[in-house]
Amino acid sequence: MSSFVAFLSGADQYGRWVPDEEVTASAYLGGSTVDFSQALFEHPVITIRSTAFWGSVTLIVPPNVKVEQDGAAILGGFGDVGGVWQNTLNDLPQNLQNPPAVTIRVVGTALMGTVKAVVNPRAAPAQLLSHDEVVRILREVPAEPSTTVQDFMGQALHAHAQAQAQAQQARQASEQAMAQALAHAMGAAAGANAGLPVSGAPGGVPMAPVPAPMGAVPGPDPRQALLQGLVTAQAQSGDPRAALLQQVLNAQTATQAQAQPVPQQVAPAQGHPVSAGGNLQGMD
Repeated sequence: MSSFVAFLSGADQYGRWVPDEEVTASAYLGGSTVDFSQALFEHPVITIRSTAFWGSVTLIVPPNVKVEQDGAAILGGFGDVGGVWQNTLNDLPQNLQNPPAVTIRVVGTALMGTVKAVVNPRAAPAQLLSHDEVVRILREVPAEPSTTVQDFMGQALHAHAQAQAQAQQARQASEQAMAQALAHAMGAAAGANAGLPVSGAPGGVPMAPVPAPMGAVPGPDPRQALLQGLVTAQAQSGDPRAALLQQVLNAQTATQAQAQPVPQQVAPAQGHPVSAGGNLQGMD
């Protein structure tokens, strides 16, 4: 029986090895990792008895290995369940050939600890070998160094890069949508002030501009002030999209300022004095 027991330390197995029909993998205030990525399987079914007490047991299997989990979690986790008291009897989700080459049964208890199994997708699929074939490989084929740690680090870095790329795409899409919404709102405000048809108006009827008193200079659009307040609030909250929105708002404001007619001052007409008798003086 292969045994890997960690007590206040670590007990790990990596690289090429031949697992027995029964394997013990336990951790008491420590950690134990048993890697089957390069294992030479000569038994179709392997039973792993595992106990974790204030520790963790990690089983790493290659593709084409069925993992059956049958254990209990007490203030810990066993397989994909956990909690105050949970029992599990299920298989590790993965894509398997029909039938799989090897089946690994994991039984035991996790008390304030964890027992879990993971698949190394970069490892070669497991194959069931005869005893003579295992002896020949051990004698003739040099053992390659384990790459499991590098495989999982590469997988984690790849997943992180994908998540970063997706977040960047989502951020760019959100910035474009906000810029388009702001530009549409500013265009609608300008169209409303100019009496042009505004998208979304009932029946496409243009909105009449509000007449200003003669000689008065039109004041700023209150809707533009509202949009400026929203952009300022976004900037104060640390949103990086606020700079882009401010650029769009400045461009719209400049466009409106150029298109706005300059009011002309009309000089009052020079009146002619009128005599008490009502006759105009100074007229021919």
